[in-house]
Amino acid sequence: MYPSLFRYKSDILTIETIESASLSLYRKKLYFRSIHRGTKEMDKLLGEFATKYLLKFTFNQLSVYEQFLELSDDVLYRGFLDQEKFPTLVTEEIGEFLQEFRCGFKLS
Repeated sequence: MYPSLFRYKSDILTIETIESASLSLYRKKLYFRSIHRGTKEMDKLLGEFATKYLLKFTFNQLSVYEQFLELSDDVLYRGFLDQEKFPTLVTEEIGEFLQEFRCGFKLS
């Protein structure tokens, strides 16, 4: 009757289940964009970041992360290496996650 994504105990769609499914699809989209950047270094870097934090993000943080993904690979890479500052909007919403990730990330 409904796609498996919407299958719940009673098979009745509610606003909450639709929002939950939409958020799940949004996270999948952002994860895909994180691991398909164009360079192996950024695929690895953003893929690991996304794996670690996307499930913790609120909708607003996911929206900021989507804008974050619009930045060029060069800007993102320099930001992760702490050679350049990320835009203020990014640091206000997901800055603590970026800082925590930078501290624990090892380039190999």
